[in-house]
Order: sequence, then structure tokens, then C-alpha cells
Amino acid sequence: MGIFSGSSISFKPRYRVTDRILNSVTRATAAKELIAKVHLPPEWITNFHKEAMLKTAHASTALEGSDLLLNDVVRLSEHGSEANSTGKQQVINYLQVLENSATFLKDRQLTEDKVLQIHYLLTENILEKAEMGGVYRKGEPVSSVGEPSDVLGPAPKSKDTPGMVRGLLKWVNSFEAERVHPVLQAGLVHYEIMRVRPFAAGNGLVARYLATLLLNWRNFDAKRIFCLDDYYNSDKGAYFEALKPSDVKHPDMTNWIEYYSDGVAQAVVQVKDRVLALSGELHPRSEPPLDLPPTTKSPL
Repeated sequence: MGIFSGSSISFKPRYRVTDRILNSVTRATAAKELIAKVHLPPEWITNFHKEAMLKTAHASTALEGSDLLLNDVVRLSEHGSEANSTGKQQVINYLQVLENSATFLKDRQLTEDKVLQIHYLLTENILEKAEMGGVYRKGEPVSSVGEPSDVLGPAPKSKDTPGMVRGLLKWVNSFEAERVHPVLQAGLVHYEIMRVRPFAAGNGLVARYLATLLLNWRNFDAKRIFCLDDYYNSDKGAYFEALKPSDVKHPDMTNWIEYYSDGVAQAVVQVKDRVLALSGELHPRSEPPLDLPPTTKSPL
């Protein structure tokens, strides 16, 4: 199924670029450019990337209700383990999809087939029925354990969701979207997936991953060293409240974009501060220490 197959419902995002949004995007862009000016040895980039993946997988699955700690995720990635819980399987799936992000960026297009495949991979072996993976929902979406069902509002009818996703993807690949700052574009896609909730379950995982993927695609996080999901997970109530629609059918996304751009700025500035601090140790240290908890306990 190609990106323009079947009917689509036009995606026309409604939001205002407020002073708060402009300030956050400016801060994030300036910090990103400063990081780019610092010569980072390949070992540093590898470690920053590894750290971002582990923290992203931990935070995004925690928002779904996983009770694994970050050091559990680290041990799981290092030693492997039988996925004898939903939380472990979610982490394994998320890490695998993050590691294979390049496969979704080959032709510089985000297609419907890719989105369905992403959903299938992120939810493999965790859905109630295997046939629910990689297909649009037939009824109402099921809220995850960590998602308050009364905040996001009623989801669109299942018959409308395929067209809504196609309309969103048509916009993502359009010249119009290319003129939108990568941070805003990623935030808008994140919000729309959560509003439409096109899948029976796992919509949050897909929304957060697609936002991360788009920042990589648009070269805002080309080296994939930023972790946005820690920001959401640090205050789950604020995250879901920001996603609350002002109008279910035609929401104004300004409040969400303010929240989202704040989070991007925070994530990028944190990496910038670490890079500057560690750059003074460039000669005596071959690689930066991972900012992760120690894994002294026995493997999972």
C-alpha cells in the first residue's frame, strides 16, 4: 500500500507560533548548532547515541505502564533476558526499532506501509491478539496502563482513521511541511497520532517514536543523541494534560507545541552542557562516561 493509496482526509494543523514556542525553538537550535561545532570523537557519539536509546526506550515504555527501572533496561540491553513480562518485551521491541531507524529513512519518505510496520514491530508479542499488530483498529482504542483514558477525549470513528493517517502522511511528505521547523513538524505528528489513535493499542509508542524519527529525518537530531521521552516521563500528568484536545475534531495545537518545544529545548541543552563540560577532558579521556545507573545487580 503506497502513501497515496485509498482516500485521505486532509491534515491542516491549527497552531500559533507564540513567543514561548519561538524562544524554545531558538534555544534548541542554538544548542544543537553549538554541539555541531565541537569536534566529537566517534567513541563519544557512539556513547551518547547508546545512552539516548536506552533512556528513550525506558521512558517511552514507562509511559505505557512499564515498571522497569532504567538500570533494568541497561541490564536487559547488555545481557539479554527472556521477555517474561510485557514491560521487558516493550523495551526489547523499542530498542530494536530504534536501532533499525535507518531502514525507515532510506527513501526520505514516511509512508503508510512504514507506519504500519513500525506499529507491528513496536507491539510484537505484547498485544492481546497478534493479528492486531500493524493494522488499523476496528473498534475503540484500548488505553495503556499508564494512559489516563479520560484525558485524551473520544477517539475518531475507526472507519475514519486510515484516511486521517494518510492525510497526515501526505502532509509530512509535502513541500508545505518542509517549510515547517523540524521541531514543530515532529510535535504536530506526535499530537495527531495521539488524537487519532489509529491502532487498537500502542498508539503512544508509535507517536513518540515517529517524533524521534522525524527529528532524525529532518537532520535536527542527525546523530540521534537526544532523548525527549525523559521529559514526558518526568511528569506524566503534564504530558497527558498537554495532549488534551481543546476541540476533539478541530483542535488548536498551540498549547501542546509550547509544551513539546520546551521539552526539545531541555533535551538538547542538557546534551550541550555535557558536551561542553566533557570537551575539556577531550585529551585525557578517550570516551565520555555514560550517564546511566550502574548495573551491579545480576542480569534480569
